[in-house]
Amino acid sequence: MANPQPPTITATSGGAGDEHHSWFAALDKDIRRFESDSKVPEGLCWLISAPEESIAPWYNELMKAWKKAPPNTLEDATVLVFDALHEVHPNVIDITHLEGCLRFYGLPQYYPLVKNRLRERVENATFFPFRLNTLPVIKNRVKDAGNFTVSVAVKDLRLLPSDTQSMICERREALRKGDGSRASELLKQINSSRDYEIVKSTWNEELVTKKYQIRLRGIAPPEIAQDYGPEARDELRKMIGGKCLTISVFYIDVHRRCVADAYCENTFVQVCSSVGCVLTYKCITANL
Repeated sequence: MANPQPPTITATSGGAGDEHHSWFAALDKDIRRFESDSKVPEGLCWLISAPEESIAPWYNELMKAWKKAPPNTLEDATVLVFDALHEVHPNVIDITHLEGCLRFYGLPQYYPLVKNRLRERVENATFFPFRLNTLPVIKNRVKDAGNFTVSVAVKDLRLLPSDTQSMICERREALRKGDGSRASELLKQINSSRDYEIVKSTWNEELVTKKYQIRLRGIAPPEIAQDYGPEARDELRKMIGGKCLTISVFYIDVHRRCVADAYCENTFVQVCSSVGCVLTYKCITANL
């Protein structure tokens, strides 16, 4: 299959009657096409790296739900997509498929806009983990012994939001023209976003990266404001600071954190983090 560029779709606040606006018109068109010839969008297959035969059941469920009650809002459309995937995969949901489908249509991710309506479904579902290979972790982005931020290189800029793409292109043009002031201003705007930033690699090349907030799964270390919180955080900083991690994400919580397992140099971080917290606690209490 060729690699078509996914359409650039900008979500609007329009309702179901606003058929000329992006998300409703695009979703309606694809569902009608599926009903007539059982074809699914090639762009979506490419975006989530899934074959047509695995996506077709989603559109069958979307078509049935759409006929019963077309969505009136972005929130309704997001819930409709989630329910369609949940019908096809009642026990296991690949989160990359869910997020890819939502992004393809310019719909908001299921957090935090629809967290109340989806909380029960999300908590009762088992998510198939997807893997992130990070750039070296910046020490001061380790907030406490269970939460930190990582960066992952973006391999295809077409997957970025349209406004971020525009700023990157404008910045490159400013650099080409020697307009350092404008380029610096755009760099600041890009890097101030929650999700994306441009960084320098070890070989002095600029990389566009996506930031992920990580919450280590299965442990409950002290928070930074609690007793021994700073010491526990410092243990984790020593362990992962400046190193690349392999992250297995199981699901996204309502705070937009990736609840995940982390591996550093083939070592399971949660085990070492828990041991480090216990040892720190013992050393401190032994000196009291």
